[in-house]
Amino acid sequence: MNKVFVFLLFCFSGFSSLAQLSCDDFKEGVFITEQESPVQFKIEIVRTATSQTERIIEPSRELIESGYPYQKVSHITLKWIDDCSYRMMYDKEKGSLSEIEQFINDSGGALVQFTDIDGSCIFYKSSMKINGELEWISGKMCKIK
Repeated sequence: MNKVFVFLLFCFSGFSSLAQLSCDDFKEGVFITEQESPVQFKIEIVRTATSQTERIIEPSRELIESGYPYQKVSHITLKWIDDCSYRMMYDKEKGSLSEIEQFINDSGGALVQFTDIDGSCIFYKSSMKINGELEWISGKMCKIK
């Protein structure tokens, strides 16, 4: 009986590890991420190996009233550092940059590091230097395609 139990446990653990995703599974595809602060909104990300586009799909009233160009599609270039981290810069060749996008580029871009995977979602932390201080934002993006 114990041998059967151990065998079944081994089989099921093997199958479950096959279903787990890795950082590599998040390098390309379509994702949704939600921003909670400083303003709440939902973004659709379409990513290839070297670039991504971002489009706000559910702006909050606060974002709309702020005057931020939330209807804009942002074009971003990606430089992968390793399987789980990349540096992103806004691509000025594909359109004009907002003040925030230009500020991020002028600061050397943002470093994004994947920290954990839960099903089809990946948790990340993004960092950049602002006025000489390293600032962090954490989030989660879920793969939908």
